[in-house]
Amino acid sequence: MKLIYPVFLLAFFPISNPTLSAQTIELIGGLVLNQFYDNHSGESHYYMHPTKGPGYAAGIGADYAIDSFRLRFTLVYETYSGEIEAGDGGLGGGYYIEADIKKSVISFGFYPLNLNLSKSIAFNVGLEFSILTNEDFSGTYTNWTFGMPDRTMDIEDVYNSFSASFQYGLRMRVAYDIPLSGSVNISPQYVFHYGLSNEFKEFPQTTKAMRHYLLIGLEKKI
Repeated sequence: MKLIYPVFLLAFFPISNPTLSAQTIELIGGLVLNQFYDNHSGESHYYMHPTKGPGYAAGIGADYAIDSFRLRFTLVYETYSGEIEAGDGGLGGGYYIEADIKKSVISFGFYPLNLNLSKSIAFNVGLEFSILTNEDFSGTYTNWTFGMPDRTMDIEDVYNSFSASFQYGLRMRVAYDIPLSGSVNISPQYVFHYGLSNEFKEFPQTTKAMRHYLLIGLEKKI
């Protein structure tokens, strides 16, 4: 992993003879609270109602410096979940779903904005890119036509897969470093994810996700 980071950095920052150094390596783990959201504004009877769901995250982080410029990277495995009720249609008919979604992803984070708000408090802003590794979904799909009875099916019988294979979003991190020894800190931290890409490849395709993380980091200075 140490060999990957310098190559990635130099590809984005073509600096002549930069001085590259790792400042900290961190083990990260904790809890996730997810909520899907939708800013759909079409001219229709569309609606989407979410319910929050739990998850967890575990991974590694690293802070680097190129001369005086600081960067942070993370590689994290995480799970998150949530329920949605969504529907669309018109006077002649429509359809709606009720679904319980659970996902596992591997996320790569790149944080170009890194500030020390005090000696102990770090603030980071960046982008997170996630690849879907597993999904589990259940629920019902119902369609209806005016004057006809509703037809309800298990959502698993309608779709072979439901989630988008790739997502990205903005991330904000606030961490408080507590020294354990001369080179090791324990770091309680809060992370907020604001999704910019669609979570699902099936209806409701415009739905995105917001996630809150309460994490603990074990950080070693190098």
